[in-house]
Amino acid sequence: MVLIDEEGGSAHAQIYPPLAAVFKPMIKEGNVYNVSYVQIKKANRMYKLVDNDIMIGFTKWTTVEELIEVPP
Repeated sequence: MVLIDEEGGSAHAQIYPPLAAVFKPMIKEGNVYNVSYVQIKKANRMYKLVDNDIMIGFTKWTTVEELIEVPP
């Protein structure tokens, strides 16, 4: 998936099994979330969804909180 921050920057993110089953019901396309405690690693050179050098990995410590009131 691609995550976009509040400044418009984007990063490729992956959730590997078995954590995909935990996070899939929590994340909906187009919604806004606060995501904390992720792993930042070097992007895969062969498979890059966006043009930057990092990717985000969800871990068992990652937290996802949906923002109901989205800031402008």
